[in-house]
Amino acid sequence: MKNSNEQLKMAMDEIIGIEPLVREEDKTKFLTKVHKKQKMYLVPKLSAALLFIGLAGWLLFLALNSGGLQQASPTDKNIKTIETVLNQMLTGPSKEFSKAVDALENAVPKTGEGVNSGIITSTPDPLRQYTDKYFKPYFTEEGLTDYINTSGLTFLMQADWYGYVLKVNDLKIEKLEMEGNYYDFTVTVSYQKTGSDQQNTAEVTGQINVNDEGKIQVFSMFGDGGLLEKMTEGR
Repeated sequence: MKNSNEQLKMAMDEIIGIEPLVREEDKTKFLTKVHKKQKMYLVPKLSAALLFIGLAGWLLFLALNSGGLQQASPTDKNIKTIETVLNQMLTGPSKEFSKAVDALENAVPKTGEGVNSGIITSTPDPLRQYTDKYFKPYFTEEGLTDYINTSGLTFLMQADWYGYVLKVNDLKIEKLEMEGNYYDFTVTVSYQKTGSDQQNTAEVTGQINVNDEGKIQVFSMFGDGGLLEKMTEGR
């Protein structure tokens, strides 16, 4: 029986050959092709994954940036408020302002026992009416009182008394990098004597503090570039 098996094996080897049907080099070629196909399949998937990650990152950036713009919105409103106040403070005087000054100057002082002379009987105060109309919306109550009692109307009153016209040529506002809403401002103001062709400029500087409700609570002047003095002297 053993001999017959060996004879059968020899006969089969003669038909199919002694070497195995699947050689090692054939296996290697096959696995190489399979690996290439896997890589070709993985590359599009990898590209899609990277594209998705990139898109997600971009959307996150837009979301964060959008949030940043919303946070900056109150700052923009503050700057708009400051611009409005400075323009009204250093432009004019208008006919309405001059009329208020005239009414104040022509008011009759109250007299009598226990009353200081010079107290205005005009009710309501014409200049107070003017400031309430044009400045009150932008100030806290205390801030507006301080503004009026310091430099608030000085420039317009001086221009009205000495016959000058003021105009804002340039306005720069810079938010300070500190706690609270503090802003430095620089205003280039032109001033021209009525009836004269000569026009001069002066630089007015200061600082403003705005509260969380967007109202000016502190208005501080740093300098006026000699504007008040020059108007007084007619220069």
